Amino acid sequence: IAPGGVTASDVIVATDYGAIGTPSAYSTSKGSGFTSMKNVKHTWAVGTNIGLTATSSGVRLSTETGDASYSPVRAKWTGSGFSKPKLIGDKNPCAPNSHDTSTDKSGRLIDATNECGQITVDNLPNTTHASIYRFKAGGTVAGDQVQVASTPRGHAWVLWGVEDSVAGGSADKLMVRPLLLPGLHVRKSAHGKG
Repeated sequence: IAPGGVTASDVIVATDYGAIGTPSAYSTSKGSGFTSMKNVKHTWAVGTNIGLTATSSGVRLSTETGDASYSPVRAKWTGSGFSKPKLIGDKNPCAPNSHDTSTDKSGRLIDATNECGQITVDNLPNTTHASIYRFKAGGTVAGDQVQVASTPRGHAWVLWGVEDSVAGGSADKLMVRPLLLPGLHVRKSAHGKG
C-alpha cells in the first residue's frame, strides 16, 4: 500500500498467487472504501511477485512482464493508474518469485528477490535501468520472502532463509549478508556545431 501523502489516494496492489497468465491488479481509495480492482496491463503473476513503494520520483510497481520470459518490470503510478511496465535489463532466465521492494534513503528503488536459488538485489536510479547484484543463496530458499534494507550511502543488508539440512530440512536457517548497493554507469555522448 502506498500512503495518500505520496499519491492523491492510497493504492493497493495484488496478484493471484501462482496464477501464471493473470495480470497484477490495483485499487485506489475512494471515499471510505476502495475502487474495484483493475488489471495492470502487460503483467503476469509468478508466485507472490509484486512490490509497491514510494520513491523520490513517485510510486513504483515491481512485477513481471506479461509473457513467458517472466522478466522483471517496473511501472510508474500516473495518478489514475500505472504506466506501461518497462523491462529493467535483467536477462536472467529465472523469474523472480517475490519482490521486497523498498526505497533507500537517497530515494532510489531497491528490490530483493530469489531467482532460482540466486539472491538478486536491484538498485534502480530510474525505472528502466537496474544495477544488479547476484549471489548464491547457500541452499534451498525457504520461509518467507527475501528482505532488504539500506542506508543513505548504499550499505545494505539482505536477509533470507534456507532449509537447514542438519535438522533434516524441517527447519529454516536465517541468512544475512551485507553488501554495497551497485552503482549504475550510463554512457552518453553528444555533439554540437563547431
